[in-house]
Amino acid sequence: MRLKQLDLHGYKSFASRSVFEFTSGITAIVGPNGSGKSNIADAIRWVMGEQSYRNLRGRSTEDMIFAGSRTRPRQGMAEVILTLDNSDGWLPIDYTEVTVGRRAYRSGENEYLLNNNRVRYRDVLDILNSAGLARSNYTVIGQGMVDAALALRPEARRALFEDTAGITPHLRKREEALRRIQETERNLERVNDILNELRPRATSLRRQAERAEEYILLSQDLQELQRIWYGYQWQRNRRNLARAEERLREQRARIDSHREYHRGFQEKQEQIVAQQNQVRQVIADLRRRETALREDTERLRRELAVANERGRLHRQQRQVIEGEIRALTSRRDILQSEIARAAEELAEHEAQYQAAHAELEAARAELLTIDDERRSLDRRVRDEQKRLDAATAAIAECRARIEQITERREQLAAARDDAEAQITEIDRRLKEAEAHGRTLQEREEALEAECDALRQEGDDLEKQIERTREELAVAEKNLIQARAERDRLLARQEALARIRQELTGYVPGVREVLAAGSNSLEGILGTVATLMNVPGELEAAIEAALGARLQNVVTERWEHAEAAIAYLKRTRAGWATFLPLDTVRPRQVLNIRSEPDIVGVGSALVRYEERLRPVFELLLGRILIVRDLTAARRLLRSRTGASLFVTLEGETVQPGGVLSGGTRKSSGPNLLAQEREWRELPDRIATAEARLDEFARAHAEAQDLLTDLRRRVQEQERRLTQLRSERDAAREAGARHAQSIREMTRDRDWQTNQMERTRQELATLDEREEKLRLRMAESDAEQAAATAALSELREALAAIEDGELRRRVGELETRAAVAQRTVQSQRRLMESHESNLAQLARQIEEKSEQDTHLAADMAALDREIERLNARSAAIEAENKAIDEQIHPAQEELSRLEAAQRDIEHRASQSLERLHESEIEANRIALERDRILDQQETLAREIESDLGPIDLPDTVSHQLRLSLDDDVVELPQVTSLPPGLGDEVRQLKTRIRRLGNVNVDAPREYEQLLDRQTFLQGQASDLRGAIASLHEVIQELDAIIERDFVATVEKVNEAFGEYFRVLFGGGNARLILTDPENPSTTGVDIIAHPPGKRAQGLALLSGGERSLTAVALLFALLRANPVPFCFLDEVDAALDEANVNRFRDLLVQHAEDTQFIIITHNRRTIEVASTIYGITMSEQGVSQCISLKLDDVHEPTASQKLGPLQG
Repeated sequence: MRLKQLDLHGYKSFASRSVFEFTSGITAIVGPNGSGKSNIADAIRWVMGEQSYRNLRGRSTEDMIFAGSRTRPRQGMAEVILTLDNSDGWLPIDYTEVTVGRRAYRSGENEYLLNNNRVRYRDVLDILNSAGLARSNYTVIGQGMVDAALALRPEARRALFEDTAGITPHLRKREEALRRIQETERNLERVNDILNELRPRATSLRRQAERAEEYILLSQDLQELQRIWYGYQWQRNRRNLARAEERLREQRARIDSHREYHRGFQEKQEQIVAQQNQVRQVIADLRRRETALREDTERLRRELAVANERGRLHRQQRQVIEGEIRALTSRRDILQSEIARAAEELAEHEAQYQAAHAELEAARAELLTIDDERRSLDRRVRDEQKRLDAATAAIAECRARIEQITERREQLAAARDDAEAQITEIDRRLKEAEAHGRTLQEREEALEAECDALRQEGDDLEKQIERTREELAVAEKNLIQARAERDRLLARQEALARIRQELTGYVPGVREVLAAGSNSLEGILGTVATLMNVPGELEAAIEAALGARLQNVVTERWEHAEAAIAYLKRTRAGWATFLPLDTVRPRQVLNIRSEPDIVGVGSALVRYEERLRPVFELLLGRILIVRDLTAARRLLRSRTGASLFVTLEGETVQPGGVLSGGTRKSSGPNLLAQEREWRELPDRIATAEARLDEFARAHAEAQDLLTDLRRRVQEQERRLTQLRSERDAAREAGARHAQSIREMTRDRDWQTNQMERTRQELATLDEREEKLRLRMAESDAEQAAATAALSELREALAAIEDGELRRRVGELETRAAVAQRTVQSQRRLMESHESNLAQLARQIEEKSEQDTHLAADMAALDREIERLNARSAAIEAENKAIDEQIHPAQEELSRLEAAQRDIEHRASQSLERLHESEIEANRIALERDRILDQQETLAREIESDLGPIDLPDTVSHQLRLSLDDDVVELPQVTSLPPGLGDEVRQLKTRIRRLGNVNVDAPREYEQLLDRQTFLQGQASDLRGAIASLHEVIQELDAIIERDFVATVEKVNEAFGEYFRVLFGGGNARLILTDPENPSTTGVDIIAHPPGKRAQGLALLSGGERSLTAVALLFALLRANPVPFCFLDEVDAALDEANVNRFRDLLVQHAEDTQFIIITHNRRTIEVASTIYGITMSEQGVSQCISLKLDDVHEPTASQKLGPLQG
């Protein structure tokens, strides 16, 4: 027993918690349609991780949750828990009982549970996959899935056998390997792209690193000289600033004195201005009064002129109005006489109109009687005419249709004869086509066999190409590494050559002597560093022992050294120490016995020319090299006679007990290491060149072999493409030929059917013609009767005469209309006269009112003119009084203005003296600011050249520099050394010639070389990974093909056996559609029921297809038994006899597989040990009841089902 229990709560129709317990053997689930049985199978799929809602008969997560009913609300969560028995350890988990659960919420969220602990979906799949449950195609077999397995295409049916063979994990691994190969190839391409990008950058960085080393040395020399230069400039600038500040303070004191003297003149000037303002205010007030009076006089004159003009206009207007009143009165009298005459004419015209209207009404009544009689006859004529037209149209239609039938009969006879000829021709062509089809089939088979042979040859070539490509990748990796190493060594050799040529690392004096030694100076042998060969492990010790003496210059004789010193003095190039061979007198070399901690005497540990022995014995003959400081301290107690103890790490101990050590901060190149590297580089470059040539030959050989193999593959592919084209052409020709045969067969059948339809249509045409002739005879009789009646009615209509009466009515209507228009015209004339008369009366009244108003206005104007004349005389008298007051005030104002001019002249003189003082102060301030600007500019230059600065608080203090962790002051320099400026300019020029210098270039270059080496290793690893993945795929392909073929053979054997059992005979087998390619072949089924020939699945009946599907199902279960299997109404299409065979197979397999079957068949239920009944007593809510048959004493089939039906 594997499946132990299933709990449902809120899943689909199971609203309440429902528990299904399963025992070994067979469990049946029964119930009416629509009760929710299949929801149990869906629940099994869902809890085992099914993600396709279509397979679960839903559209979303909400469809998995109980949706509610009339009496129950919908639920917010669905839960399914599956309990598995793991007592025999068939699941890879240390529990005897395993529960797998899944919950879904209406928000769409899903939870997965393993032994009541929340886990990932992947964890559930891993557990179930290990037992072959998660993705098995036949753990749950639903309605229609059995028959669907037969309806699949052979290629799609392959998935069933892959699942049975257990190779689905291998297929997933193969897909993962292919995906990883693609990803690795993309990574390799990116790595190669990065390497290609890094190569030109490496060359550029190498050059930048060489320039950076030279720049550092020049910058150090320049900074030492600049500190002296800037110390002098800063001190001089501070003194000038102090003098400018003192002068500015004195000048500002003078400005304050001049400003106080000028302020006294300003106060006197303000008093005079105040007096002037008072006088001017009095004069201004008088002027304003005078102006106001003048304006009043002008205004009065204008008003008086306006009043006189208005009086003249009023008199003229009264004369015009009186003339208009007389004219209007005359026109009123004329209109009154015209109105009386028009009234008499209107009465006469109205009498004439009444007489004409009465005569017209009598004539119209007589004409109306005649018109009624005529309309009655017209209606009867139209009815008879319609009857005649219908009969004529019917006759014409019958004749036309008879003609059409005759024409159609002739066409059908011709078509029948043509169809007979076509059938004969098609029979002949079918015989020829069958013979040609056999020829095409043979041609296609031959081409297919040749294609298979070429494909096999191509596979062998591809394998050989893959091996060669791997060899080429290894060779390419070696070649890239060898080329990078060679390039690095050559670049280093070039850099060292330039350093040696430019003497980078030496002090200026030594550089000048060595440079002149090849031209003007004689006897210069070189420096101490270049004349000895120091082992690599002793470089630190020898460099610490000699220090600056490594740059001492060795000469042949004393005269050569003296000439070099004179040259340095003459050129002011610097300082150097010389060691002439003819005057050097070394002390006695130490003679120390050998000890483990003593490395040896310095002069004995280095190699040099014999003639240079005095030099190196002088420098190193009394220096003892020891292992470490412990050994140095021990030897310090003994009297060795050494002048200095030096450890291998470069620590020094003096005989007086002073020791030096720690970490040396590199300030320049290591001269000894450079010399050693320069001597070793030629041999290393030669070795690298040899390795490069060797790898290049191996790479070329692999490349040639790969090119040859690819050429052979291309030739083989071209040949295969050609054969495939020929095969496809043959296949297409065969398909077209088969299509043409089918079309000819359809044409023959169509022609035969057409002949039969033609015979039937001819018989129909004869019947229709007879009916049409009878209908035409009836229409002829109807036409004759309608013609006779129509003639009689037209004669009666012609007998009616009403022309004279109509003419008389027309004349009367004209007379009445003329009389009516005359009356209307006369009435409008009367209305017009009356309207004009009323308008004249209004105008006369208005003119009279205007004349009265004008008379009143003229009287008022006379009074206003008299008032204005009196006001004008008063203003003239007041103007004379104001003129007498203005003259004395103007004389006082002239006196004050003269006094103001004198004060202003004296104030202007004092102001000029003040401005002169301020200009001088401004000039001094500008000079002070210029000095400050110079100081700021100098500070920026110092900060730019020497680093961060700290400005002093007082003038007496010097500027401080921040050098690393120390703060030092610029030196106090009172005068510049001669030639210092020229040396600074020369160093700046050399630095400027270097261009833009990347000081981080050496470090970046080393990092870039490390990155190149790392990426080259990564590329090699990626190529190896691709080759390994290809090997894994080949191994997986072999396993997949082996297991798949073995499984198909096993299933084929069981399928034939079960087929014979279910059918009571016959035979069935499985056929691979492409046996030569087991990895892609499909699986076809050939069935041979008893008494029938072998045939495909499409030709089987429904029952035969169901039995065949059941045989295939049990064959798959036999080949790879699953722990449990759900069958959902798979026996629905079987009759009673076949159900018995199905039941026997079910019992047989129940020994290895636990079956839960949903069924309606009583025979199937009989073999179940447990029965669950599903009912739906409430709409939309499923309920279950169970019955364990082992507890029932010898029940019959009807008794087993009895409780469930209740």
